[in-house]
Parts: sequence; structure tokens; C-alpha cells
Amino acid sequence: MIYTDGACHGNNDVHTTTRPAGWGVVVIHVEETATDDLTGEVIAELWGPVVVDAKSAQWLGAEVGSNNTGELSAIAEALIWVVQNRTVLQGRAVHIRSDSKYALGIGGGQMKPTANLKLAQKVLKCTIEADEATGKQLRSSHVRGIATTGGTTGPIDWRPAAPREASARSGGGL
Repeated sequence: MIYTDGACHGNNDVHTTTRPAGWGVVVIHVEETATDDLTGEVIAELWGPVVVDAKSAQWLGAEVGSNNTGELSAIAEALIWVVQNRTVLQGRAVHIRSDSKYALGIGGGQMKPTANLKLAQKVLKCTIEADEATGKQLRSSHVRGIATTGGTTGPIDWRPAAPREASARSGGGL
């Protein structure tokens, strides 16, 4: 089970001013006999900033920092983790959960992007690669976000942004 989320501080007027945005991913190994999705061992926690510098090796295609680019980046990073850990997954089904219907729709090909085009293309590419890596056992579903005082949705505990090399490429075994 993989949970993803993105967030942006001051998520307004993002087309004229880049806002600080970030993403987070939690990978949980859930036993087949578990009675709920949260019972299991956390095997990876990934997080980082939305990179908007096209010259950076960590750039996924985001041109602005926004909640949507945070959500799309989280899904892309989760899918990259799946591909990089395909041998650890050993043919197990992978279920990605997100509170963003937008990002899930882009990643699943049900929505045609009208913004964030380069990042959306990267997410689609990562979806295809992860689906192949899991033997066509990649699934996704929407979960309700957690309301915060600002009226937006977000995680309960956002960790401070860390360099992607240190956090996103770390991992663990199942």
C-alpha cells in the first residue's frame, strides 16, 4: 500500500509566482490477512520539494510550485520507487492511494491535462513503467483528505523538505 500527498503553501496565483510546494510518500507492507490498510510495516518514507528548475537532475517536469504539482510529483515519486524496487516487490500487487482525484485521473489516463503538461507526461510514463514492473498489478484509489485550518487538505505530519537524493532514493525491503 502506498499513500501519496502533495501540498503548497499559499496555493493561489501560482501562475505568476512560484510557491513552495512539496510531496510525500509512505510505503506500507500490508499482510494479505490484514483487516485494514494501515496495519503493516512502514518500509519507505519519501519526501521532498517540488523541483521547478528544468536544469536539475531531480526535475520531473513541474514548471510551478502548486498543490497540483505536489500531488503529481508524489505519485511520480511513488511510481519511481515501485520501478526501482521491483525485485523487492516480487510480483505483489501495488495499490497507490491519494487524496487528489486530479493526480489520480492524470496518472490513470482518465483525465487529459490542460496544465502541468510536462509533469503529467512524466507521471503517465512512470505509470506505464510501474504497471509493467508489477506485472500489471498496479492499482489506485482516492481517499478523503484531512481538513486543516486553512480549509485545504494535507497530511497530518509534513516532514521538512529534504534533498531528494537523501530521502526519495532511500528505501527498504519488504
